[in-house]
Amino acid sequence: RRAPAAVRLDAALVAWAAKSAEGGYVLPAADGAEALAVAAAALGAAMVGDGRRALLPRGGEVHFLQMWSACGGGRGSGEAGDSQDSPSALGLEIEALRDAALRSLEGACGGDSSGFAGPAVPRETVAGLMREAAKASSQPAFWQAAARSLPEAPSLTWDDVTGALVRWLSEAADWRAPTEALAPAAPKKPLAIGLPVLVHIYDVSHETSVRKLNKWLAHKRNPLKFGGVFHAGVEVNGLEWSFGMSLCDTVPGIACTLPRAHPAHRYRQTVRLRNTSLSPEEVAEVLTQLIEDYPGNDYDILRRNCCHFASDFVKRLGAGHLPGWVISSASRASALGSTARCSAWPAGSSSRCRTWDSDRGGRGA
Repeated sequence: RRAPAAVRLDAALVAWAAKSAEGGYVLPAADGAEALAVAAAALGAAMVGDGRRALLPRGGEVHFLQMWSACGGGRGSGEAGDSQDSPSALGLEIEALRDAALRSLEGACGGDSSGFAGPAVPRETVAGLMREAAKASSQPAFWQAAARSLPEAPSLTWDDVTGALVRWLSEAADWRAPTEALAPAAPKKPLAIGLPVLVHIYDVSHETSVRKLNKWLAHKRNPLKFGGVFHAGVEVNGLEWSFGMSLCDTVPGIACTLPRAHPAHRYRQTVRLRNTSLSPEEVAEVLTQLIEDYPGNDYDILRRNCCHFASDFVKRLGAGHLPGWVISSASRASALGSTARCSAWPAGSSSRCRTWDSDRGGRGA
């Protein structure tokens, strides 16, 4: 179950991106109000607290941080049911910091109506708010780690603060407190000289709206990515493998294409992982097992999709992990509905399409 704070952020990001033609954290006030209404409709009961308070425009514009805050949440919002050391509890703490930072930003700008560009609040103000959050938190180590990633500039902009908060909420989902005593580190193994492992990332489908959303959430040249709606395929030994839905028992859920050439989706970028130390024969054995583990009728857009398969595959290859912004795509896909489905294609429907056949050594069907 996704933490309520993450659900609220997802809804805010998707609604905002739908109104932001160029990408960015600022919209005309009317568009921002419409985005808030879309997020509120998507959230329903998950929009809690004083989430429906009015946005305060500056120079005829509103900032994403204002709209996200208007989606509610935070300590004192009335949500319950999560232990103090859970990701959900950390999410509420981050939302509380978000609201405190927003008050500081609005207070620092006073009656200035010039907009949201330029330095807005001293870095020490935000750092002080983080120290207060750490004192009240059951996970102070999380806040200490977060403080180290705060931009070093003397003054922070609205965008600086917003980007940091979004990143911390994403990191909170996978946060594990460090142990008091660490076991002796195992000696490092030399880098494998095996087969390269590449993860090819696609914008789901060829629809312009999906490409636009992904460009805003995870620009290829931006090192800070917030997720998106992606299809993922894993290339090893010269072929790319992916998982999709199949309604026919005779068509497997796992299929193969030439690298970067999936016919149903638009290629966007490649992430290189560690080489696998497995031989081609051992890779074939892994794929044979994966085909058993991932039948096409077991596909689920939220809990068992192409990104989950890719993550499992690269782990079995010993190649590391998928980037977190790729895995988070399932929640975006849920928000966009049917256009975000990663669908398998019938064997033989494309000259580039192949299916795995262990009896024939993986030759194209």
